Amino acid sequence: MRSLLDRQELRLPAAILFIASVALFWSSRNHDFVYDDTDIIAENPLVLGEQPVEQVFRTPYWGPHDNRAHLYRPLTILAFRAERAVFGEGPGPVHLVNILLNGLLSVLTFVFVLRLGVRMEVAALTGLLMGIHPLHVEVVGNGVGQAELFASVLALLAGLVHLEWLRGELGRDLADHDAPITPGVGALSHRIVSIALYGLAMGFKESAVVLPGLLFLIEWILVHRLDPMAALRRANRYLAYALALLPFLLLRFAVVGGTGPGMQEVMGDTSRFQQVLHGSEILLRVLVQLLVPRTICADYTDYRQPIAPSLADPVVLLSLIAWPLLIVGATLLARRGRPWFLVGLSWYLLAMLPVSHLLFPIGTVRADRLAFTPSLGILLALAFGLDWLRERDSRMASGLTLLFVAGFALRTVIALPAWENRESLWTSVIKVNPGSPTAWLNIGETHRERGELTRAEACYRKALELRQGLGSSFPEAQTKLASLLAERGDTESGEQVYREALESTPEHFVALLNLGEMLLKDPETREEAIATLERAAAVSPTDFRPHANLSECYRLLGRPAEGLAAIDQAIALEPELPDLRFVRAEFLDRLGRRDEATAARNEANAMRGR
Repeated sequence: MRSLLDRQELRLPAAILFIASVALFWSSRNHDFVYDDTDIIAENPLVLGEQPVEQVFRTPYWGPHDNRAHLYRPLTILAFRAERAVFGEGPGPVHLVNILLNGLLSVLTFVFVLRLGVRMEVAALTGLLMGIHPLHVEVVGNGVGQAELFASVLALLAGLVHLEWLRGELGRDLADHDAPITPGVGALSHRIVSIALYGLAMGFKESAVVLPGLLFLIEWILVHRLDPMAALRRANRYLAYALALLPFLLLRFAVVGGTGPGMQEVMGDTSRFQQVLHGSEILLRVLVQLLVPRTICADYTDYRQPIAPSLADPVVLLSLIAWPLLIVGATLLARRGRPWFLVGLSWYLLAMLPVSHLLFPIGTVRADRLAFTPSLGILLALAFGLDWLRERDSRMASGLTLLFVAGFALRTVIALPAWENRESLWTSVIKVNPGSPTAWLNIGETHRERGELTRAEACYRKALELRQGLGSSFPEAQTKLASLLAERGDTESGEQVYREALESTPEHFVALLNLGEMLLKDPETREEAIATLERAAAVSPTDFRPHANLSECYRLLGRPAEGLAAIDQAIALEPELPDLRFVRAEFLDRLGRRDEATAARNEANAMRGR
């Protein structure tokens, strides 16, 4: 990359790409933490520095007690932790890093595509489209999108270094398509750096695993002109990437296990064949969306009806017809000296493969963020297509280029404010997908925060109705509804809703904790409260609240020795909370241990005075 940017004529377009990409997303620096940001960044003990750094590498992405997604992204968590340590708390620094990474990615796309051998104008247009595309709003405008950004930046850097190595191996640039191959020796340092960058990329997001396959496809298409035997003779050179892949997979397996993420309920009854049909349909929908990004949404999962694709569905059938035609057509063009459509299509299909449901079902039905790295392939094909048209009708090509650039930029400007805060995000989702239970739950929370309890209750019930309509549970909505009912004084109904939540999800921590707290207030249910709170403590052994509530229950039952043991457990888990020590002093008084009680009060007062 440095050798390329040393060329005077490339510095200006690189600077323009960086500035344009940064400027378009600049307003997102003021966004709040929304959606997954809350759990992954704002309230994550690993990010807040409450646990040692080495624990980052021993913990699944969603935390030690929520491994349903089976994701492992330690370097993403480490990046958030470092940003908080350096820049302080709050969402601003995280969003600023995302904006700058997006600008860097735009430049890297330009340099990478240029290294493949296209004209500078095509490479620059590809980099610009990558930096401003509206489908990237979810990644750049959302804090946790940093996983995709870092993974893509590192993958492209690895790709650039790989191309430097490949140039040494072949004795020529990929751009010199007509020059003969004069086998040489690629620099070992390039191999080491490329493999290391690949390993780092996977540490930010697992989808970077496909990089060696992408690079192999590029060599097969551009260097070996689709000759399978010539490509296979060099395939063993790509096995070196296993030096990074195998340690990552072993570490990932040790932390999250070998099973995949659970499917969303809307796909719960689909056969493997239906999942493949759905994957084919999604690939086509996303491709069209990349070219005409009319619909942008943070949650496409519609619980109004289950996903059950069949060969009778028009879009499914169209996708099954379209893929062979696109692949054959791109291959014919490649054989006639127009390889870029095949390069772009191959990049898109292979990069989308792990998240398309074709190989295996994933925990997300569809998401704009999953198309982030794959989009580079379609945008390259689009840029080359516009350049190809310019040879035939320059006026039409210029008009279409302006239309795509201006249209993408405008659509991004329109879509970006949706990620400003929780209310704007989920309001925008409901407009596109009113069948999203998650959207209704979050909108309910915004009403509740404003004191609009009736509207909040209606939203919670709508979220429950959508999930239960497909025979699935939604304990998060049930616990919100139950606590709201209790807040309004309807404790009987609130208790009933908590019990319903625990029938479907017996180990739901919040339901256990809140139900236990409700039960301890009634003398007739305090023994049940103890059992419920003990279950909560077992579900989340690092949380002090079940033990604190247990101590209150024992106090009301007149059992100070057990209360003291419970409050000591709470203090061990949360030693900096002075109120717990005042409670401990009360139990010590009841047990006649006056000196210890006085010491506990003095310690608590000293903590309050800090």
